[in-house]
Amino acid sequence: MFVLSGMPAGDGPWPARDESRSKMNEGRRALHVLAEELHAAFDRVDAGASRADDVGVDAWVNGAEMNGARLAGMGMDLGALLRMGILETVKGGVRARVLFERCEGVLIGRHRETQGLGKPESADGIGVNARALSRMIPRGAIGSALDLGCGQGFHALRASRHARRVVGTDVSRVALHLAWINAVINGAFNVEFRRGSVYEPVEGMTFDLIMANTPFVFSPVHTVTSTGAAAAGDAVCGAIVRGAGARLNEGGYGVFICNWEHRAGARWDATPRAWVEGTGVDAWIVHLGQSSVTRVMEAWFTKRAGPNAENEVGCVEALRRWRAHVAREGVEALSLGMIFVRKRAGATWVRCDEDVLAEGDAPGGVQVRRVFENTMHLEGARASWLESRLSAVDAEVVGEDGQGRVLLWQVAGFRMPLVVERDVLGFLRLFDGARRAREVLRAYRARTGMPLSRCEAVTQELMRSGYLEAGVCG
Repeated sequence: MFVLSGMPAGDGPWPARDESRSKMNEGRRALHVLAEELHAAFDRVDAGASRADDVGVDAWVNGAEMNGARLAGMGMDLGALLRMGILETVKGGVRARVLFERCEGVLIGRHRETQGLGKPESADGIGVNARALSRMIPRGAIGSALDLGCGQGFHALRASRHARRVVGTDVSRVALHLAWINAVINGAFNVEFRRGSVYEPVEGMTFDLIMANTPFVFSPVHTVTSTGAAAAGDAVCGAIVRGAGARLNEGGYGVFICNWEHRAGARWDATPRAWVEGTGVDAWIVHLGQSSVTRVMEAWFTKRAGPNAENEVGCVEALRRWRAHVAREGVEALSLGMIFVRKRAGATWVRCDEDVLAEGDAPGGVQVRRVFENTMHLEGARASWLESRLSAVDAEVVGEDGQGRVLLWQVAGFRMPLVVERDVLGFLRLFDGARRAREVLRAYRARTGMPLSRCEAVTQELMRSGYLEAGVCG
């Protein structure tokens, strides 16, 4: 059964607690009919139908006006859809207040008109960062998952397919209302939504997976809650990442896409390292890019282009306050990156990488697991990885320098580019998962005369970059 908790009666979105069970059931039935129409429309698009020429697609994706009688003839309950805020009446008919897209098989509704970033009155669609986050989450059967700042519920709904229980949290009642609608449309019966900031709604609970497309707050311009005090810059990102270790079960993963601030003279990884160290997790920090403060200010506060440019006066004031903030804090640049953590008892490690992520939509969750497993072997006793049965993963040669060295890329997800001597290719192919690493190294040394120390160094580099996958030991 769906749960929408933390919503006082009479002060939340449809369905409020004091509404009758029959009205809620009417809403569910209406959403099930809508789901059938939406899937049919997107199937037509996948088959080559034009979004402009297809009536259903033009209406639910593009927001064109619809004929109410036609919808009723299709079995849709217009009254229920109007009460839920999915439809609105316009002159001559109705139109969608909630527009839909289908991503990775999940139907997701977003508000037709949004109020701007940092404001909780609306829920946006699935952006670039959200798609990147989804692609890099390790998937597999787990007991529980938490989607922090769930918005319209995309990550929670994806997790509902492999987790027995999912909790999504957000500060926005309106976003949670839309998340509930999306859950019903997708038949995700194992999802619960709670209202509140960061980890407050799940106090005392632990999870096997925590994920968040974390908000960067251009404070003192914006706040992250409708009632709380302003949180500056990357403070919310830091609170989410720092708090993950205490709320993950042993072996559980946290996956976060974040922005963080660069202070003058600091390394790009200084801030995220401080977030994860001492929190009981292994951590892999992947740097995706960096922007100057000037560029960010132009993008956010230009009147015509920026999402915060509501009017000329507000734009000028917002820009003034942001300039004062970065000057006071000594912020020189902003970084974007992904932070992966895994809960593990004992001594933990932190590794940081740049320029390893591929362009495109290839999933990388399997690689994330591989990096953690391999790094754990390498950070442990020397015998740990030597006794592993290693297997080579799919990779391709994408270039060479004419001096016997080649550039390798992995086929999917993280490219993990690696320059190696050409003879390493033959060495790599020997790892078939049948023999222990120690046996492969000895055999290659006997065949080529390569010193054992170099064999070990090359194997470690291949493991660290994910070109070898560690199997069972012994």
